[in-house]
Amino acid sequence: VVLEKNNLKEFNFKILNQLHTLRAFVHEVLRISSVLPMGVPHMTNKEYILEIDEKEMVIPKHTMIHQNTYFMHKYMDWNNGNKILSEENNDIHLEYWIDDKDGKFK
Repeated sequence: VVLEKNNLKEFNFKILNQLHTLRAFVHEVLRISSVLPMGVPHMTNKEYILEIDEKEMVIPKHTMIHQNTYFMHKYMDWNNGNKILSEENNDIHLEYWIDDKDGKFK
């Protein structure tokens, strides 16, 4: 249908933004099978003071930090305020990426 709307006989990357389900599927595959499950390390450029549960935590300058991308992708409910799940989420969830009102990629 998208090819016909754009008078195309073959796929062209200029219509990629109109392929909402395809884009959602690609994002979902990348969520389920992360290329870098532990992410890319980062280093702080200054001292950071965080307050968590009324306690202060100091992260010194030049501290190496890793984010656990695997945990974020598999154990967080992206549609429910990033609530932590009790079990690993390997199901396909296109609704994470497609707006339920207009059916377009978010």
